[in-house]
Amino acid sequence: MFTPSTRKNRHRAATLIAAALCAGLVLSAGIAAAEPTDPGTRSTPAQSETVSPEIDAFIRQMGPEFLNNQWTLSDLAGWIREQPNFADRGYIGQVNYAETLSTKLLWHGNDDRFLQEVLDHAASLGISASVEHRAMSMQQIDEAMDRIWAEADTYRAAGFELGSIAGVGEEDTGLIVSGTYQGSLAAVPGRAVPQSTLSARSSLAESITGTARAPITVVEGGVGGPTTTRSTDRTPFRAGGYMVSSDNGKCSTGFGLKLGSQTYATTAYHCQGSSWMSYDKVASYGGHYKDATGTNSRASLLNSRAAGYMFDGTWDNAAGYNKPVAGFKDLSVGDWVCTSGGNSGVHCTIQVTNLNQKKDDGWGQINVIGAIQRTAGQIAAIQGDSGGPVLYVNGNGSVGAAGMIQVYLDSGMTGSSCGSVHESSGYNSKGTFFNYFCSVTVGFTSMRTIANELGATLITI
Repeated sequence: MFTPSTRKNRHRAATLIAAALCAGLVLSAGIAAAEPTDPGTRSTPAQSETVSPEIDAFIRQMGPEFLNNQWTLSDLAGWIREQPNFADRGYIGQVNYAETLSTKLLWHGNDDRFLQEVLDHAASLGISASVEHRAMSMQQIDEAMDRIWAEADTYRAAGFELGSIAGVGEEDTGLIVSGTYQGSLAAVPGRAVPQSTLSARSSLAESITGTARAPITVVEGGVGGPTTTRSTDRTPFRAGGYMVSSDNGKCSTGFGLKLGSQTYATTAYHCQGSSWMSYDKVASYGGHYKDATGTNSRASLLNSRAAGYMFDGTWDNAAGYNKPVAGFKDLSVGDWVCTSGGNSGVHCTIQVTNLNQKKDDGWGQINVIGAIQRTAGQIAAIQGDSGGPVLYVNGNGSVGAAGMIQVYLDSGMTGSSCGSVHESSGYNSKGTFFNYFCSVTVGFTSMRTIANELGATLITI
């Protein structure tokens, strides 16, 4: 166990746990390339005797079944838009999954009759359709965007150059306001953003929220996509991202949760700090919004939006590997899990050994599920991985949300014993240098227990 002189330093020392990468887990989030020789019996869009080599190559890459499914999903969207007053009757849009011929209908309002008509038509096309009720209609989204754009000059004078506003994405994250911080709000390359600047940025975000009269998240640059990495994640944030606090603490993000109509990034409760940023100090996770302080949970919602995905791969994976989150998983002794911390990446072959172990996380006693790394030379976690996911692997490539990394359970190791990690040492807020501890053991709390205490639900795909 860590033995710093103060409880505050003890919690920093207790920030741990890891993950690098196991072959069975590293599956590309993209569509697997196919090499069909038969273009299929159904005519594809723009197919003619003069199809370009680039389009031919795209058809071979994606496969005719995938493209035909995408064509059918577009047929559904077109049929809906042909219906009278379709937007006023609840339809916002769709999130399509061509590989499975399925769609998520984005809906607002209570026109159950029209919704049933849409579901029936989807079924007639062979489409599997689910429904997600959104907090705002398309009209409300447009009006909120217009209110923000009307104040663009005001925000520019305050140090924020408005770039774009995103309102309808895969997750109901509110409005994503993208732009560039300038003047006193800009970051200095190579330096941590001062707390005074973070506070000014937070005040600006509150002002934009008031103008929009809708939930917003401010990001610098672009909206996060599948090419973001653990250290450069953007809202809506994924599980397993690497964060740095205003006082130089390091932690990871856990599985995203939804409370009411809003989504939230999560982390361990002992990851204290008034404000958290992506490791590259561009995107803000904010501070603690709501805490689960029970001894079987000890977690926090961060004041930022989250997505139903988890980073896969090593800590330095540049491809931004993602895995969709499929649901909660509850563990028993003997189960095998993986960890996915921001500082060390994914580690698998970790076996649950005990369902109730007690340890001090720097903020008091905490009850955790204990597990041990069974592969020689591998670790289970390192400092900086605290808050990151403990996951259950599904054979289809998705992951189950089993837990949140909290502590290690035996004597820690340092240096080369920890293997490849982002950081193996660093300085605390007082400028004191120390080596990070890693371990072959990990103690974690149940993700279902955390969600239940917060009154939240898991974000799934």
